[in-house]
Amino acid sequence: MAAKTYDYIVTLKQSKSFNAFDWISQLLLFLATASFVYIAITTSIFQLKTAGFVFAALIVAGWIFGRAKTGFYGIALGIAAVGWYALLQNWLLLALYGISSILERQVKFKQELGFDEEGVTFNSFPKKTYQWHEVSNVILKDGLLTVDLRNNKIFQKEIETDVIPMMEKEFNDFCKQYLYKKQTNSLAV
Repeated sequence: MAAKTYDYIVTLKQSKSFNAFDWISQLLLFLATASFVYIAITTSIFQLKTAGFVFAALIVAGWIFGRAKTGFYGIALGIAAVGWYALLQNWLLLALYGISSILERQVKFKQELGFDEEGVTFNSFPKKTYQWHEVSNVILKDGLLTVDLRNNKIFQKEIETDVIPMMEKEFNDFCKQYLYKKQTNSLAV
């Protein structure tokens, strides 16, 4: 299935710090690494010893890469999840680390809104789309995006980058065009 193309994509400014999420991810990675090294040192089984050191090294490599390049620790958490199962057949820790790996990406995902002829799409989890007839108004002004919905909900956030006035006007005109079309179509019915 091909990715959908939007006429406009607006990226919102991140309003929260991810320090707590990073701290928890790093704590989980430290605990897994220390546990795998402990298993490798204390066991007399060659395969388990080797696997313990290999998983510990892979976690540390993923941890360093995540911290330096992407800011995400999902790869290292995924490696730890596999390690917990491979070394101890521990389903609970496999699930904990696997879910942490998936959720970490979702929590840190940049919030974007896509605008096209169908409506406004929020890239939240799960994705939410509002048809133009569900939207009262959309305006981008002075770095602030406002989406006013007909169900009396309002969404207002700062956008990530500055927009020149000409692009701001073009975007607002695009939204007005579809808002006007939907309002006139609903009045004609």
